[in-house]
Amino acid sequence: LTEHGTATTVEVVLHGKADADALSRAGFTYRTEIADLTARGKANRKADEQFAAVTERTALPSGRTAYRRLGDYEGEMKALAARYPDLVKPLTLPNKSVEGREIHGIEITTGAANTADGKPVFFNMGVHHAREWPSAEHAMEYAYDLLTGYGKDPLTTQVVQQSRTIIVPVVNVDGFTISREASTAPADFSRFDYEYKRKNCRISVSTPASFRGGTCSDNPAGRLRGTDPNRNYGGFWGGPGASSTW
Repeated sequence: LTEHGTATTVEVVLHGKADADALSRAGFTYRTEIADLTARGKANRKADEQFAAVTERTALPSGRTAYRRLGDYEGEMKALAARYPDLVKPLTLPNKSVEGREIHGIEITTGAANTADGKPVFFNMGVHHAREWPSAEHAMEYAYDLLTGYGKDPLTTQVVQQSRTIIVPVVNVDGFTISREASTAPADFSRFDYEYKRKNCRISVSTPASFRGGTCSDNPAGRLRGTDPNRNYGGFWGGPGASSTW
């Protein structure tokens, strides 16, 4: 199942004839939207590369032409802090990831160093799910939008002056790194298609023993290794809380 559906339909990925037969036996009718997802994935990647090669700058606040990597985010946040020292305060979360990575962010407001100013805070987090790269792009571009628009756009200026915006573009740094750097991904949505990794690298206590070996980027559970940060906040954090399904 994918996350796309309507009142009467749901979008699914079929892994061969057996899945198609299962749908028919269950009484479902269906139509094929994309006949070969592997081919579509490869075509999309090629199109992205071609676009970046011929486009000098986009209309995004940063002008980026391609998805960032973890180092890009970290480097650009440091550059923004240096470029806008009165508006940007760099931050590092107190705990490192399972694989020992630091998790970086920035705070944006006038007089950013004065964290006791009492301003209301908006916390923007990206990439809970490792494979959802656009969520980090949205967070990072919002940072650029606030900083480049300050003093030029009245509403942006008001937001920067009257509130404190904390941006952590990549919360799930381990999972994102595995997904983003999976240059040899099979693009077949299989268990070992690491580009489609969703979770972090924390092994759930309910994970079967047979799936606990190996490293986070090469293990028997494949991209299913880890804990889904967006499904495992404490109780009543916007929903029922943690899931017991590994």
